[in-house]
Amino acid sequence: MATEPTEPKQHERSPDFVHRYANHVAFELNALDVRMVFGTTEKDAPTSQHTAITMTWAEAKILHHYLSGNLMIYEGLEGKIRIPSGAIPPPPPSLKEGASPERIAVANALRKLYDEFVAEQA
Repeated sequence: MATEPTEPKQHERSPDFVHRYANHVAFELNALDVRMVFGTTEKDAPTSQHTAITMTWAEAKILHHYLSGNLMIYEGLEGKIRIPSGAIPPPPPSLKEGASPERIAVANALRKLYDEFVAEQA
């Protein structure tokens, strides 16, 4: 049974609201939620992590929807975002021998997603 979309809620910033800049994000995952650890990185210096946000996987999927839509709008108006070659993330790790068919399918899908991302930068 499909649910009806809800009306947007009004937003109010709490007194301790903080705005931070980040040019790096790392992910920590478990079965219940995903944590994004934000920081800044500079040439020849370690990344300085300063903020972590933890959310449910459902909320992460909603975030994915809104980020994808906003990237689509931005690139539609401003042109493709090009990632500098030194900032392209490494490919996903290889699977260990004997992986299940489900894990192999996921690994193949991740590799395809990565290859498409890299190809867009050419």
